[in-house]
Amino acid sequence: MKLATLQAQLPDFEIRLLTLADQEALLKLEQSNPRYHQYFSPEPLTMTEVQHDLTAHPDELAAAQKQVFGFYLAHRLVAVLDVLNQYPQEQFLFVGLLMVNKAYQRKSVGRVI
Repeated sequence: MKLATLQAQLPDFEIRLLTLADQEALLKLEQSNPRYHQYFSPEPLTMTEVQHDLTAHPDELAAAQKQVFGFYLAHRLVAVLDVLNQYPQEQFLFVGLLMVNKAYQRKSVGRVI
């Protein structure tokens, strides 16, 4: 997925690819949705798990096929979209995660993305 294409389709957001430097912001976003994490673990969310969210991909894919987009409003990370390009087949785009900050849920942010 091309960042420029995504940005053109969603001009109200500042959109950028998240990196390991964005772990703190992603941690805060994920902490705003505690129920999601509770499905996977009874333990508190850790920075190691956030790092895994940013980097994990199926073994058969190149790391470059994974993209994690951050959606910002007023310089605040309000949503994240994790996609795998050309997975499970060449013409597919697999959405691994779409999470909206709890404060922005039910305000059309997820639907717009």
